[in-house]
Amino acid sequence: MPTEKYYDERMVEQRADEVLRRFVAMTGGPLTLPVPVERLAEDVCDLGILWEPLPEAAGHTTLAELRPAERLVVFNETRRLLFDDTPFLYNTVLAHEIGHWWLHVDRPMLDQPTLPGFAPARQLLHRHEPDSWEERHAKWFASHLALPRHLLAALLVGREIRSLADMYRLRDHCQVTITVMRIALDRMGRGYVDDDGRVHPSKQEYRGQDRLG
Repeated sequence: MPTEKYYDERMVEQRADEVLRRFVAMTGGPLTLPVPVERLAEDVCDLGILWEPLPEAAGHTTLAELRPAERLVVFNETRRLLFDDTPFLYNTVLAHEIGHWWLHVDRPMLDQPTLPGFAPARQLLHRHEPDSWEERHAKWFASHLALPRHLLAALLVGREIRSLADMYRLRDHCQVTITVMRIALDRMGRGYVDDDGRVHPSKQEYRGQDRLG
């Protein structure tokens, strides 16, 4: 599995948009929120989805893993309660694994025919450290795949984010985790939550208020 590819967030967004464009071409569109992440996995990426217990290293939580050679996203059955208790965590994790599939797996190699007597090369997606570039890529990808910024911007026309309750309502409409929603709104300059849980129109405005205070 190649890991040396360089992506910045804009490049990752473009790759996520590619998946969305393929889905629109397949279905005839239009694309709307919430984005049907499971259909993207199955119909665009040809990935199966499975639940089974996954091993975890001490002190580490594993929510899912990608098995490229099997074209599978495997969710950790032992963490099902966490998925049940965290709204839309399933969508976000699935979008994250699609990111690994689209960005980090040499997919053409999986389709190469093998010669008689030769076993096909296996691609194993290693579990990366949380601060690795591969994980950062996948987080960006999940955010832009499950929450396309142009669709969110259209949803926000004429709407102000004044409270956490407003953010949670948007989360429920878009079916992403609240973390994904908060980061997207922050980067769009449409809502920022300070350390005390107060919502400001933007981080820039909050910093200006803080300096004046």
